[in-house]
Amino acid sequence: MKRKNGNVIYGDLQCKDSKIEFMGKNNILFLSEKANLRNAQITFVGSNALVFIGKSCFRGRIMIFTNCVCYIGNALGQSASDMFLNITSESYCIIGDDCLFSWGVVLESSDHHPIFDFKTHQCLNTSKRNILIGDHIWVGQYAWVLKNTFWLQEVFWAQRGLRQKLIILIVQMLESQPSRREKVFFGMGR
Repeated sequence: MKRKNGNVIYGDLQCKDSKIEFMGKNNILFLSEKANLRNAQITFVGSNALVFIGKSCFRGRIMIFTNCVCYIGNALGQSASDMFLNITSESYCIIGDDCLFSWGVVLESSDHHPIFDFKTHQCLNTSKRNILIGDHIWVGQYAWVLKNTFWLQEVFWAQRGLRQKLIILIVQMLESQPSRREKVFFGMGR
C-alpha cells in the first residue's frame, strides 16, 4: 500500500511499461490477486475516484475524474494496448467478467461539450453518463461506447460501431447500422 495526499494503491502492483499518476486527492487503485498492468497508463485527474481491476491484465489508458468509479472484472481479453476509458466526473464505467475488446476501442462517459440555456444557465445535455458492460461481451475493432450504455450479457458489438443510450436485455448481435438488429446465439473464442 502506497499513500500520498490520501491516494492509495492496494494490492500487489504487477506492471510492465506502465504509469500511474495521481493529480487529485483521496483516490484508490485496487488491484486484486493476479491483476496486472501491461503498457497501461492510469491517470486520476480528479479526487475521490476508484479504479478496481479484477483478475485481469489491463493494457491501455484510463483517465478518471472526480467522484468516479472504474471497475474491470475478471478475465478481460484485449487485442492491443490502445483501449481508452475516459470516465468523467460523477459517473461510473463497469466492465464485467470474461469480456473481449478488439483494438482501438474507446469508452467515454461524456460528450465533452455541455450545452447551456443562456437564460437559466442550466446545462441542457446532462445525463447519468454511466457505462455498464456486463459479462461475456465482445466489442469489435474501433468501436466507441458512449455515455448511458447498458449491456447486460452476451452481446457482440461489431467493428466501428457507435452506441449511446442502449439497453440490451436479451442475447443480440448488433452490427454498425443501429437500425439492423438480429437475435442470434453464439459463443466467443479466445
